[in-house]
Amino acid sequence: MAALLKHVADFIWFAANTNFGTALLGALAGAVAGALSAQQIASIVDHRKQTRDEFSTIVRSITLTYGITSLFLNMKEQHVRRMQEQYAETCIAEKQFQIAKHQGFVPADTTFQFVADLSVLEPPPLNVEALSKLVLEHTQSQRAVVFLTLLTQSMENVATILKKRTALIAELKALPSNMKVSKYLALPDEDGNVDARFSGQIAELGSAVDSSIYFSMRLSDILIAYGKRLAKNAKQKNLRVPSPYFDKAAKAGLLPDSADFKDHEDQLRAWKEEDRAREPRGVLSRLARVFA
Repeated sequence: MAALLKHVADFIWFAANTNFGTALLGALAGAVAGALSAQQIASIVDHRKQTRDEFSTIVRSITLTYGITSLFLNMKEQHVRRMQEQYAETCIAEKQFQIAKHQGFVPADTTFQFVADLSVLEPPPLNVEALSKLVLEHTQSQRAVVFLTLLTQSMENVATILKKRTALIAELKALPSNMKVSKYLALPDEDGNVDARFSGQIAELGSAVDSSIYFSMRLSDILIAYGKRLAKNAKQKNLRVPSPYFDKAAKAGLLPDSADFKDHEDQLRAWKEEDRAREPRGVLSRLARVFA
């Protein structure tokens, strides 16, 4: 082995000290440098294409998330909030009626009259499968995955509650009037039993809808920030991140209180994983990517 290395060294020394050898070594060095440059450029071009593809995925994910938020905001505005307010007003009116009846302002044989809201609601049409596929398979944000999971759970809760509400409404409609009133308003029946399922479902539905609104908005915020980092590091001015606004919903009082989700916000701040864009910075890091 030592003899072989000596012969190689002698050849290099000889080549370096002759015109032919100098030309040969120069050509070889140029070829190597050219090959490395071509490989480096190809790697950078390929990486930028991957970045554009990932950015496009982020934009589609933001659009889908915005659509989910809008659907739940509409559901809250058109149905859930009205349902909650009407039910609360009916319960207050019933208590005032009983007080007036007890004080003799209302005849003892008078029954409380009200209009029951037995409307059946359907879950909003959501493309959650497409959103899940985009976030799970085509992004590198662990925080986005966490809030996607929370959002999916909230939407499933909404669907479950609405399904139970539909079954309970059918049950109420089949009951005699006196039993229907006690179950609807969570009042003691003739045996002193209280069935609070209907009132409880209204509260649960409001909470689940608020959770769906909040988690979808938070997921959108995470995706927007992630997309902006991708665009910035890619140094491509044509990459624009959509930024949905909910000013109208905020003025209408439709946005949930972030204080109700403090635990989740603390979890997010404590999460040490950071979304990093993959565009390399500087020549050394690019060469490192070439030879990786």
